[in-house]
This record gives sequence, structure tokens and C-alpha cells, in this order.
Amino acid sequence: MVTIRAATSTDVPALTAIYDYYVTHTAVSFEYETPSTDEFGARLHKVESHQLPYLVAEEHGTIQGYAYAQRFSERKAYFPSVELTIYLEPTARRQGTGRALYHALEHKLHDQGITNLYACIATPVTTPLLDHAELLNKALTTTSADPYLSWDSVRFHHHLGFRLVGVFSQCGFKFGRYYDMVWMEKLIGAHNATA
Repeated sequence: MVTIRAATSTDVPALTAIYDYYVTHTAVSFEYETPSTDEFGARLHKVESHQLPYLVAEEHGTIQGYAYAQRFSERKAYFPSVELTIYLEPTARRQGTGRALYHALEHKLHDQGITNLYACIATPVTTPLLDHAELLNKALTTTSADPYLSWDSVRFHHHLGFRLVGVFSQCGFKFGRYYDMVWMEKLIGAHNATA
């Protein structure tokens, strides 16, 4: 059974190892080199310093994945908005681990007063497309995949209630090819203005 808990500094080597797969073998991450464990630890500390959740999924003492929220922007007016990130051990995909991590993350963020969740997702190049509905339909129905990137993350977020809100065309370059980036959004709280 998978347990969801807060990440700790002792988890950093395992988290770095999971991330390494996505850096070196996929275009899911646009980084070219895997950060050192020191750098990865500093990234974890930055999330914690903003009092935002950084969660791991653990099964039988082995970390199966992690998810966290980070500030959408450093400017204070963006406070109710966060960007989410999730990475799973490749063998842990399609087993409900990602859903469990996101549900726990969403619950914690809702309790903190966060209203807007954003996900920045790399996708195969789709241009030219006419609108977001057409792009989303392609993501949900395309079975063929780029050798380094699929539509799985878009599907995952869509099934969890995120909607497509933006597309950056051919903004990333990795493995000798261009990639698009899409933004997806989910509103989890009431937008009650207080003066």
C-alpha cells in the first residue's frame, strides 16, 4: 500500500534518481543535465521555505514518486496561485500513485487558501492548430508518441479536472527536436475578495 507523506532531506537522493530518468531519457523535463543532490536539496528547501507542500509516495520503504507546489510567481499578488510538479518512478505509473499524490497535494493547498493550480506540461509539437479544444482532443485521442514524450501528462491532468489555458509553440528544444509547452489550470477555491 502506498503511503503519502512529507518529503525530508533524507529523501533527496531517491528523488534525484527519479528525476534523473526524466532528464536523461525524456523531454518531460527541459533540463539537459540532472541537478546534483545538493542542488536538488536546495530546491526542496525553497519549497519548504515558502510553507508549500512537497510530498512523496512511498511503498514498502521505497519512494515511488513525488509532487510539490511552488510559487507561480514571486510577486505577492500571485499568492493564491501555485504551479504543481509531479514525477513518478517509471514502474509506478498507471497504478493510482500520481492521483493519490495530487489529491493529497490539492487537499493541503486548499487548506492553505490556495485557489488556482497550474501545470506546465511539455508536449509534442502540435502547430498549427486552431484552438485549445482541438489541441485537447488531439491529446486525448492520439496513440502514437514522440520517442521522448507522450500526451500522458495532459491526459492525467485533464482527468483530474484541469483545463487547457495556454500553448507556447515550439518553445523547447531537446534531443534535436522542438517541443511545445501547454499550461493547464484547476480552480480549487472560492475567489472571495476581501478589502
